[in-house]
Amino acid sequence: MYKLYRELFKKDSIQILVRKDFTKTPPEYVQYYQEDCTLIYSYEISCVQSIKNEVPYVISYKASKFKKQGVIKSLDIGLYNIVISFNNGLNITIPTDFVENSINKNKSKLIDINTANDILDRAKFNKYSESKLVNKIKNNNINKWIPSYCVICGNPVIFEFKEDKVLINNKCTCGNVTSNKKEMSYKELSAWLTCQTDKNIINSYDKFWLSKE
Repeated sequence: MYKLYRELFKKDSIQILVRKDFTKTPPEYVQYYQEDCTLIYSYEISCVQSIKNEVPYVISYKASKFKKQGVIKSLDIGLYNIVISFNNGLNITIPTDFVENSINKNKSKLIDINTANDILDRAKFNKYSESKLVNKIKNNNINKWIPSYCVICGNPVIFEFKEDKVLINNKCTCGNVTSNKKEMSYKELSAWLTCQTDKNIINSYDKFWLSKE
């Protein structure tokens, strides 16, 4: 009814040319009212990965023995939707963000698991035990250590070694490096060194601590 009303009384509504087929050359266009169209931008067309007759699938039903295997006719992964097309004409459309968010969460969990395993492996070797740290500090007369510098103002974080504790002196003036902790025990220092997982940081700390006997 609205389309009839529009054609009779709202002929001045905005109309646009829509390309009929993106494979034909020269292209053919048809005129439609803009409000009847869903506009697709060029990047939406370009940003589509299409996999034809390669992706396997298995369909099963609960605990029954029913199982059907095959190859998906077409799997199209766009910016906003994933379209699964089967040979029988069935199409399934899934919003991309649900899948993407889940994959990112799984990657984050995997990183956490690997990090935890790395820490356990480092703890087994016990290179930074409390007693070893105390002995190294005493034997080498180490009064302080600078583990890092602020990447913005360039000022250091200084660990000062006392008889029974480690004082943390944060010299950062720009606020980029923040720490509520003003001191720690040697046991905490041992745990902190052991829990480092970044290879560059590990190499830097090892160079300072493990080269001193």
